[in-house]
Amino acid sequence: MRGTAISVRAGDAVVRGQIERVRPDRLVLALDAPLPAVPADGRVVITAGELGRATVEVVGVEATELVVRRPVAAQAGFQSKRRFQRFPVEVPARLAVRGEPLGDGHTADLSPGGALVTLPGAVPLGLALDTPVQVALRLDDDGEVVIEATVRYVGSGPTRVGLRFGLMSPNARGRLLAVLSAHVRAEQAARAAATSSPAPVLLTDAEPQPDGAPQPHAEPAPAG
Repeated sequence: MRGTAISVRAGDAVVRGQIERVRPDRLVLALDAPLPAVPADGRVVITAGELGRATVEVVGVEATELVVRRPVAAQAGFQSKRRFQRFPVEVPARLAVRGEPLGDGHTADLSPGGALVTLPGAVPLGLALDTPVQVALRLDDDGEVVIEATVRYVGSGPTRVGLRFGLMSPNARGRLLAVLSAHVRAEQAARAAATSSPAPVLLTDAEPQPDGAPQPHAEPAPAG
C-alpha cells in the first residue's frame, strides 16, 4: 500500500499524492499540493487506484502532509466496489471531455463495466475524479466504439485513468463482450495446453533396428 498513488477530494477540491506511511489505525498521505480546506464534517474521500475508494476522517494536516483515520472496515486496505472482473486486454483508446481530445493511449485492463487507460505524458488539464468523459475504443476491425464514462481514478507516472462505463449502445456492448470472451477463451486454452500431459510413449520388447538392417526372425517351431 505504501507508495500507492491517491486522489483526495475535499468538497470541490481534488489533490493528488501518495500513501507515505501506513499505521495500524492511520494513513499518512504526502500530497502534491496543500489541501485548500477540510470540510466541516472533517471527512475527505480518498481514491487509491485498484484499492478502491473510501471516506475517511482527517486527523491532522500540516502543509502537504495529511493524516487520516484508516477505515475500520478495511484494515488491510480499501474496499473496492467493482462489480466486474477486469482482464489484461490492451486495445487503442482515445479520451475526450465534451468533445475536446485529451490524448491517445491504450487500455491496460478492460471489463464490461470499465477500463484502466494509460496515456503518454502528464495528466491532462481538466481531468479529475468524477469528470464525465468519452472513451473511443478500437475493439476490432469495424472501427471505434465511443462509450460515455466517468473518471474514478487518476494516477501519474505514466498517466493512468480509471473509468467506469455508463450506458452504451447494444452494438458497443456486443463488440466489447466479444473481445472479452475471446480473451477468456484464449486464456482457458493456454491453461489447458500448459496442464495437459504429453502423449504416452509406447514401448516394445524389440530393439529398434537401423534403416536397412536385417530384421530379426522368429525361430521355427520344432517339428512334431
